Amino acid sequence: MVCLLIHSNGRRPHDTRFTNNFTTDTRLAIEDIRLNLQLRTSHRLKIPLPGLLIAGFLSAAIGCGGSSGEPLASVAGKVTQNGQPLSGAIVMFVPESGSGGPSGGETDANGDFQLKYSTGETGATIGKHRVVITIPGTEAPAPMGGETKPVKTEPSREFFKEAEVVDGENALTFEIAEK
Repeated sequence: MVCLLIHSNGRRPHDTRFTNNFTTDTRLAIEDIRLNLQLRTSHRLKIPLPGLLIAGFLSAAIGCGGSSGEPLASVAGKVTQNGQPLSGAIVMFVPESGSGGPSGGETDANGDFQLKYSTGETGATIGKHRVVITIPGTEAPAPMGGETKPVKTEPSREFFKEAEVVDGENALTFEIAEK
């Protein structure tokens, strides 16, 4: 069964160079997790993040076969930017082997994250992963009528890392250096 994903903005994934090596199901699962996490930053939708995560993971589980069947390990960590905790970043782990689905999470105010597998289970598949850390951009609010003022918007930024998930507990730290 193929998972169907409807993009709220009609756009394709941010960096197709990164996702071109994955199967269609894996690309769709990655984008599904990314969009569910990014909806939290939308000025138009005021749906709480936990509700979006639950809905996204349940749809992945129902539409893509339920339990992972892959061995998973707990993955938690911290993302910092120029030495300071980075809040609101989306952290995605994609297995390099091509087997198993992606895992994702979002950093809290302290820069801490915990990964959930695409079926909703806690953790990530064991092995080497490509890590995508996305800092969501800002969007202009939808016009409400009347006079509109220009609003400065900023595109999302992505950073690529690598990590290895081993059996057991995994505590990882990622530093993003920007000027």
